[in-house]
Amino acid sequence: MPTAETVIAARVLQGCAAATFAPTAIGYLTRTIPAHRRAHAFTALTSAFLASAVVAQVAAQFIADRWGWSAAFLASAVVTAGVAVLARVVLVPDRRDGATPLAEAYRGLLRAALLPRLLPFFLIALTLLFGFVGVYAAVRPTNPLGVAGDAGALLTLRATGLPAILLAPLAMPLLARLAPLHRLVVSTAAAALFIGAAAASVPAVGSVGLFTLLLAGFVFASAVALPAAMQATTAAAGAEHLAGANAMYGFWLYIGSSAAAPAVAGAVGLGFTGLGAVFAAVLLAGSAAALGAALLARRAG
Repeated sequence: MPTAETVIAARVLQGCAAATFAPTAIGYLTRTIPAHRRAHAFTALTSAFLASAVVAQVAAQFIADRWGWSAAFLASAVVTAGVAVLARVVLVPDRRDGATPLAEAYRGLLRAALLPRLLPFFLIALTLLFGFVGVYAAVRPTNPLGVAGDAGALLTLRATGLPAILLAPLAMPLLARLAPLHRLVVSTAAAALFIGAAAASVPAVGSVGLFTLLLAGFVFASAVALPAAMQATTAAAGAEHLAGANAMYGFWLYIGSSAAAPAVAGAVGLGFTGLGAVFAAVLLAGSAAALGAALLARRAG
C-alpha cells in the first residue's frame, strides 16, 4: 500500500471479513455437530482461536527477524487462502431452508441484542479476548523482567502458551461434568487470579520461570472459559434467537479483542503489574456476569 490511509482502509476491510468468522463457525458447529459432542467441538474451535494468537506471534517473530515484516504478512495471506480452499472442500454443505427476508434478519439480530437473558453473555464475550489479547500485547511495551528485550526469552514466553491451549481439549471429558455456566464462572475467575498473580510476581518475586508458569495457567483457564461461554450462550439463546445471539457474541468477542491493544497503548505507563491488575479486574467482571446468569437461570428453572 502506498500510503498510511490505504493501509488503514485495507485493515478495516480485513477486519470486517475476519469478524464474520466467529458467528459463522459457531452457527456451523451448532447445526452440524450433535448436542452431546458440541462441548468438545466448541473447545476445539476456541482452542484454535487462542492457538492462532500464539502461533501467529511466534511465526511472525521468526519470519520478520529473517525476511522482514512484509514476509510475515505475505505468509499469512497465503495460509489464509489455503485454508479457504480447504474449508470449501472439507466442510459439510449448507442446508438451504429458504431465504430469510433482510428486514426480518435485522429484527432478529436486534431482538437477540436486547434480550435480557443474553446480555450477561455479551459482557463475558467482551472480557475474554480483551484479557487474553491484552496480556500478550502488554509484554513487549512493558518488558516485564526484561523478557521483551531478549528475543529468545520472548519466543519462549509466547510458545509456552501453546501446550496450555492444547491441554484444554484433553481435559474436556473431565471438565464437561460441570454445567457450562458453572465451568464459565470458575474458569474466568481462575484466569483473573492467574494473571493477577503473574502481574504481582514481577515486582514481588522477579522470577521469569514463575511468571511464565502463571501465564500458562492463565492461558489454560482462558482456553476452558471460551468454549464454556459459547456453549452457555447458545443454550440461553434457544433455537429462536440462535442466529442473532451467535452474531452478537462474535461481535462483542472481536470488540474486546480489538480494544485490547489500544487500551495497552493508552495505559502502558502502568507497567505490566498495573495492566495485569486491570485485566484481572475485567475478567472478574466477566466471572461475576457469568455467576449472575447462572443465578437467573436457576430462578427461571
